[in-house]
Amino acid sequence: MESTLHSPVLVGVRTTPRATTIVYWLVTALFCLQLGFTAWAQLRLPQVVKQDGSRTEFDREKLRTGFMRALHKRPVPTPLVDDAVNAVVQQTLALGEREIRSRRIGEMVMKELYKLDDVAYIRFASVYKSFQDVDDFQDAIKEVRKPPGKNK
Repeated sequence: MESTLHSPVLVGVRTTPRATTIVYWLVTALFCLQLGFTAWAQLRLPQVVKQDGSRTEFDREKLRTGFMRALHKRPVPTPLVDDAVNAVVQQTLALGEREIRSRRIGEMVMKELYKLDDVAYIRFASVYKSFQDVDDFQDAIKEVRKPPGKNK
């Protein structure tokens, strides 16, 4: 009987971070068994290369904190924030790279915030893109006010 090889990347998981981690490891274990491994290694997130060239471990909690800062006092349910964090983690894993630039992670976060909340997107973009004056904010506002069919 032929078995289908499934990816260890979770799609659309809505649960607590702890439960997500448990499910993630179970799926990873099953994936490795399907490949014929008797012992499986942890799928590792890549090292983050900061703008100054230093490297650090990918920190899911730091990622979540960035989302929460941008979404502070915004009407976005926690499960949607968790989904956005998971989406960035999944995209990062899917790259299959050992390193990822912090700018690339920032771009992924901006795309997810753009889908979630316009105000949070502009908050994050103002820091991420180092807005210098009111014109930068106006440009960002024009971006989120595009008519239906805008590039989200």
